[in-house]
Formats: sequence, C-alpha cells, structure tokens
Amino acid sequence: MTNNLKFLYFTRAIEFQKNAVIDLESLLKRTISWKKKMISKKNEKISNQLLSLLSAYISELEMYVALKEQRMDDAWDSLVNAQDAMHTAFQSDEIVEKYDGNAYPQKLLQIEKSFFPHLTFNSIEAKADYSDCSICGKRYGTCTHLVGKPYMGEICYQIPRNIEFTGLSLIIDADPGSKHHRITEVSDNGYMRNVLTWQIFPV
Repeated sequence: MTNNLKFLYFTRAIEFQKNAVIDLESLLKRTISWKKKMISKKNEKISNQLLSLLSAYISELEMYVALKEQRMDDAWDSLVNAQDAMHTAFQSDEIVEKYDGNAYPQKLLQIEKSFFPHLTFNSIEAKADYSDCSICGKRYGTCTHLVGKPYMGEICYQIPRNIEFTGLSLIIDADPGSKHHRITEVSDNGYMRNVLTWQIFPV
C-alpha cells in the first residue's frame, strides 16, 4: 500500500494515479475478504481495524484523476467520499488516529478549501416514527449498539422508519449532514451555470 501513497499529490502523473487506484482496489478486496474471516472468528478488534483508510486513499486518487480530466463534479464527489471514508476509519479504532495524528483530515480539508469554491448545501428536514439499528435490526435504543461506533467491522447507524418529509433548508456557513447534497447550478443573467466550473449548464 505505502508504495502507492507517493501518488497522493496533484502533480503526480495521471497514469501513475490510475494504476495506484487499481492496486489499492485490489488490496481493498483482499482486505474485505480478510475482514470477513476475522468476523467469522469473532475477532472484533481486528475486524474494526480493517475499516482502514484504503477507501479514502482510493477516493483521493480518483479526485486528482477527475480534476485532470475536467470532471469537476466527479472530483467533488470523490473528495467527499475520501472525507467520509477517513471519518469512518478514525471511528473504527483509535490506532488509526494515533498513526495519523489528524494530518490526513486536515489535508483533505485544505484540498477542499484550495481547489473548490465555497458551496451552498441543502438539507432535507424529516421526521421518523422510529429507527432500527443497522447492526442487529432491533429498534434503536432498545439494544446496546451506539451510532458511529464499530461492531465486528461495521459502523453502526440508524435506519429511520415511516419517514415524513417536512421541509428543505439551505446551509451556507455550517457543516451539512452530507456534502454530497449541494447546490449544483445557479441562475446568472438568464443562464444556468455550473457552480464548480461556472460554465453554462448544460455545457
């Protein structure tokens, strides 16, 4: 894996970055297979550690490739995927944070601020009758699992049931629930422009 990390820079040639993606995806598949074996043996700690930074590294490489190929919307999605995967890896086991020292999250944040314009996000407002636990399937709150915590290599989250949508809000100067939910086009003198490229939409 470490041999491919030297390509996690914008200036590295695109052909090396594409090959690094292939190598890391192959390693990720082997890691997932190993994780399944550890889960079958009830080795929770190793299973949680295997929620690694691999997915984040792959997404970061894909972001550089998309930027160089002028696929700016794809580049943004890859950056967000890298940030989300990084967050999951840090939740999986404290060894990840000790190893990294928070340098990687800061790197991705600086890329966001330097490579992309300030964006506006939207957030769906909804309410649910109740939520189920993603780990055990029971009603959340009646089990011992906690959202954001790893269990046998999987991060716990709530699955809302009987959802009722109540509204939509814009988020300008705060962290949204998901950076994928962004305003993609704006009106400008009778035209619609892509927020990232400022080109008339559709191009």
